[in-house]
Amino acid sequence: MKKHLLFLLLLFSFWIPAQDFRIIPLGVQGGATESNLSAYLITEGKSENYLALDAGTLYSGIDFYLRRKQWAEDPANFLKHNIKGYFLSHPHFDHISGLIVNSPEDTRKNIYLSAYTAEVLQKHVFRWETWANFADTGDQPALAKYHYRILEPQKWLPAEGTTLQMKIFPLSHVGAGKSSAVLLRNSQDKYFLYLGDTGADKIEKTSELKSLWDEIIPLIREGSLKAIAIECSYADGQSSEKLFGHMKPELLIKELAYLAKQSGKKDLNGVKIIITHIKPKKNVEQQIMNELLPARENISVQLAEQGIEIEL
Repeated sequence: MKKHLLFLLLLFSFWIPAQDFRIIPLGVQGGATESNLSAYLITEGKSENYLALDAGTLYSGIDFYLRRKQWAEDPANFLKHNIKGYFLSHPHFDHISGLIVNSPEDTRKNIYLSAYTAEVLQKHVFRWETWANFADTGDQPALAKYHYRILEPQKWLPAEGTTLQMKIFPLSHVGAGKSSAVLLRNSQDKYFLYLGDTGADKIEKTSELKSLWDEIIPLIREGSLKAIAIECSYADGQSSEKLFGHMKPELLIKELAYLAKQSGKKDLNGVKIIITHIKPKKNVEQQIMNELLPARENISVQLAEQGIEIEL
């Protein structure tokens, strides 16, 4: 009997699909609530070594997650030791404020970012007039807690302390190159794409998104891209003149339609679309999901929710 039970347990273990990525949303909104701003932890499989994708909310987001899991771990200890580095898509405060206010208690880490974002942090954020310079370059004295690792387009770089590799792409956010996306690759050559704030090419008058899509279409076709996390800040009632470098459902649907056409609808069905960075208003999440219905008929679309893990 015991042999049969062991055999069944082993057989069942082969049926469980491998977990390629695990994502913990620490904050998902695009403003207003200081304790719920853009920040996501990502790791491979069951590892507890995370790369942070943006850092609008850190400590309070970790605290929310740990309490929800009913874990007794200290949020400060988790922040210091489990987060191995930060990718910052761009320097707006709703994407970096958690990093700034927690920097005095943090440990030595890399900040992965574009040259543009690094320049803004040096000139306007980690300045002694506004905040101590915890980086290793810029305003003196530099306390050297953080090291800027500037990502070069089209070049892979390992995220130290994790099994992930990353590659950056420019995005247009009221200006070409003012934001960025990061493509992550795990040890099994599976991929996850995270976009910072971005406007549609049509509105921004650039080709940043098309260039990004053309890069990932082969990954969609071969089934190795697991998910795309992309913003949809406003409902369709927001006029195009007041998007300020953001997306709304009708624009996002067009982007997804392009991906579906180029990669094949069947292939895109295997990619989860995770909606991020909604500007908080009453019932706006449900409104946006309703307006995304044309895309949801053929594509898996879900809202990122604070503290609720996403397994891919």
